Amino acid sequence: MNAQKVRNTLKANSRFSIASGLIMTLLSGKVAEWLGIEPNWIIIAVGVGLISFAVSVYYTATRDPLPEGQVKFIIVQDWLWVAGSAIILLLNPFDFSASGLWITGVVALIVAAFAIGQQRWLNA
Repeated sequence: MNAQKVRNTLKANSRFSIASGLIMTLLSGKVAEWLGIEPNWIIIAVGVGLISFAVSVYYTATRDPLPEGQVKFIIVQDWLWVAGSAIILLLNPFDFSASGLWITGVVALIVAAFAIGQQRWLNA
C-alpha cells in the first residue's frame, strides 16, 4: 500500500464531497434549477449526507496507521454513488433536464476516478 497516495486521494475525495455537499445544502434551489426539478428537501438531505461522508473520509485519511478496511468501505460507497448515477442516467426516474443529466454524469466520473485511485494506491 502506498499510504501517502491513498491519503492524498482520500483528502481530494473529501474536499470534492464537502464542496458538493455545501453547494447542495446552501444553494438547493439553484441546484434544483440546474437539475431541472422542483426544489425539495431531498437535495438538502443529499448535501448533508455528502458533508457527513466528507468528514468521515477526511478522518480516515488522517488516521495512523491508515485503516485499510475503512478505505475499502469508502471505495464501496464511491462505487455505489457511481452505480446510482448510472441508474439515473439510464432511467432518468426524477425527470432531470439535459443539464441535470450532464452534471450527474460528470460527478459520477469524478467519483469513479477517486474510487479507482484509492483502490490503485491501496493495492500498490
